[in-house]
Amino acid sequence: MTPRKTVLLLERMKSKIVTHKDINFLVAEGLKIFTPDMLSLMKQLGVSPEITIRLSFLSAKCSETRAKLGWDLPTAARKIGVPRYRIAAIESGQHTGFSQKEVRLYVKALGIDEWFERWRKANRQMFLTIAKVPDGSTPWAKKVRGTGA
Repeated sequence: MTPRKTVLLLERMKSKIVTHKDINFLVAEGLKIFTPDMLSLMKQLGVSPEITIRLSFLSAKCSETRAKLGWDLPTAARKIGVPRYRIAAIESGQHTGFSQKEVRLYVKALGIDEWFERWRKANRQMFLTIAKVPDGSTPWAKKVRGTGA
């Protein structure tokens, strides 16, 4: 990558507007910093470095936007009617603990729908690996799945 392209990529990253090609490049470069031992440990723990890198953009954008709105985690959770730990899971870049539906509700409440659609298209295959609706037996999960409260 030329210095000019690197500067442009860094500028897009600051605004969190990256393309599919940018994300693929960043994942490939990011994977280079992990030692074989680190990659082995991550595999044993069921952690995907690629998914972690891809989700980091979403988690950072949500967290930054929530802070700009002056919301704490409980406030954000109340605004969309989900448990606080679901918002915390989205913002921590975990791959579990939340569903596609919860992400969509959250980004809509934050007002970052357009940004999210660009991110989702750049991460289409990874996003499809996230559960469509919450699993579990919490009242929230039952409500979303249509099996209770």
